[in-house]
Amino acid sequence: MIHTKAKINFDTPVDRSNTNSIKWNSRTVRREGLTSLSVADMDFAMDEQILGAMRKRLEHPIFGYEFTPDSLNNAFTAWQQQQHNFEVDKQCIVHLPGVVNGIAMAILSLSKIGDGVVIQPPVYPPFFGVVENNERKLLLNPLNYNRQERFWSMDFAGLEALFVKDQPKIMLLCNPHNPVGRVWKKTELTELADLCHRYNVILISDDIHADFVFGGHRYTPLAGAVRQDQQKYIQILSPAKSFNIPGLGLAFALISDSEQRKIVRKKIRAMGISTVNIMAGTAACAAYEYGSQWFAAVLDYIEKNQQIFTELLAVQLPWARVSVAEGSFVAWVDLRESGLTHAGLSQVIRHEAKLMLFDGLSFGNEGEFFFRFNLACPRRLVEKA
Repeated sequence: MIHTKAKINFDTPVDRSNTNSIKWNSRTVRREGLTSLSVADMDFAMDEQILGAMRKRLEHPIFGYEFTPDSLNNAFTAWQQQQHNFEVDKQCIVHLPGVVNGIAMAILSLSKIGDGVVIQPPVYPPFFGVVENNERKLLLNPLNYNRQERFWSMDFAGLEALFVKDQPKIMLLCNPHNPVGRVWKKTELTELADLCHRYNVILISDDIHADFVFGGHRYTPLAGAVRQDQQKYIQILSPAKSFNIPGLGLAFALISDSEQRKIVRKKIRAMGISTVNIMAGTAACAAYEYGSQWFAAVLDYIEKNQQIFTELLAVQLPWARVSVAEGSFVAWVDLRESGLTHAGLSQVIRHEAKLMLFDGLSFGNEGEFFFRFNLACPRRLVEKA
């Protein structure tokens, strides 16, 4: 495949009607004519070169049982090296149908019913379910919020106290963090890894937004922050967000500890989910091999959307506080000073502003008065919202 330099246009909306889109085709959105900036997929057509690779595969009339080609891991590791100067040990790679699947497999493999699992709300809603639905004990260590600076940080003192009191088995991390937009610094990750090592807690990091890092910041993989004697951690990465292919389902778990890797692989085989979907693998290979130009353009566009969104709110709703975004493609907005209750805000946003947003309370109690805006959309939708 030849890497072409076709014009990339993110301003023209893509009609997503009749596609079963959760974001745009729910009955509520259609019935009430809402502008939806909710579910975290992008309203941009994927790179034509990914579509081209998928079309080429479709030309062959047989979709039988296939092994996963070496080219998939080669493309994945080359992307990590290129984007993050991150040298991945290929023997550590475990394939999964998705990031949440990967977290679930790790929890089921490396803990038992009743064991504690720590999360740091406000955080991606499936973190709550993947713990509780697997009958583990949910332990909360909320992030610290500096309202004046609009900045979030980890509460290490609270975390250590929780480790001492509840002796959890696992901790879940989100890096970059959804929804607050933090890209955790190396010093923060090292301190976290040290704590987990000291108290024998397995650290599992959801790094699905790893590529979405804005200027002046840098994504640090756990492998680049842990000390040499610390091996009990798992990173899970995916092309899903970066190339707008979450519906295809593919993730890469990096498990450094050979014994843990063996245990997780055994659980994956037992669940019958060890085979990479043919089209997912085809799309991922093309994305990692040929998608750098498209991704650089989309990242630049989203960063500009973040800037415009923050500037517009500063003028039109000066009491609204947009959390400082270092990465991801969502904005986390504090509307506490509106004078309304959270329920009142929800009513106004839906029925007067005609917006469908992600309600902050779905990210935990710390999300009260917050709403999440998905800014991976044409600029005119950002301005309208």
